[in-house]
Amino acid sequence: QVDECPNIYVAHLLNTGQANTSFTAITLFIMPLMWLTRHAVDSADLFVNGRFFALELFWLNIVLLTLATGEKLFSRRGLIALAGAATLAPLWDYGFEIRHDNLFLSGMLLLWCVLRVRPEGVQSYFIAGAMAVLLEFVAFKAFVYVIPISFVFLLYPPPGHKGTRAKLLVGWLIGATVAFLLVRIGYGMTGIWDVYLQGFRNISKAAGGSGRFPPWSTLARLLTQTPLLLALAISGLVAMAGELWQRRKAAITWTGNMPEAFLLLVALGALIINPVPHPYNLLHLVPYAYLLAWRYG
Repeated sequence: QVDECPNIYVAHLLNTGQANTSFTAITLFIMPLMWLTRHAVDSADLFVNGRFFALELFWLNIVLLTLATGEKLFSRRGLIALAGAATLAPLWDYGFEIRHDNLFLSGMLLLWCVLRVRPEGVQSYFIAGAMAVLLEFVAFKAFVYVIPISFVFLLYPPPGHKGTRAKLLVGWLIGATVAFLLVRIGYGMTGIWDVYLQGFRNISKAAGGSGRFPPWSTLARLLTQTPLLLALAISGLVAMAGELWQRRKAAITWTGNMPEAFLLLVALGALIINPVPHPYNLLHLVPYAYLLAWRYG
């Protein structure tokens, strides 16, 4: 993906004190790239170090995806879930590119784990609030995913979270505030806050520009790359729709497939409204389809 080159080059610009000449957004993904490439002596070193970081994120996401199913990693079912997660073709296409999407997926899976899989009350909501803000600095499109998910979990906390809705909201707000202050101070100390804001404005303008195209060609890749996953995910959505039709509000619970179905629909909606839904955006759809397929299966 061509985005790998600008990301590596901008990390190099930051290392050489040329942040003001940056031509792309300085997201939180660039920060570890900057650290990893600070001693690089040529282009090969830059890309090797960047690929190393992206590859580590790739395997981290496979593990996080396994944990997000709710299975214990070293159990029999956990190993089956791990093997299934490691066979998802779109992740092998785009999952170890030097792009912010990999770190964004890590944050989303961690968010799902602390809210849905490992409920710890206020502590979970503190982490969720921090992740909600940090993800905005990883990818500008994060709000499309984070806002509806945060809204639902704040309005209807899962039974495993101990504490009143007000306490959970306070925990979420404190986490969000702490994360924002840390990023703001860090960007300010490195002198790149204004550069970040300019990049944000440029991305916002580009999102409303020309060159739009529908997502059908991107979605069509799933027919040949992940047919079993597609069949199970669609079956899960149809079953969920049937249950809603029969039971109405009684079908909306945290014990069934509804949370995973909701997560997948949020991701699908984000892909549909994306003005340029390139195939790498499957990185933000296929893992959530896998969670629903696993839960439904």
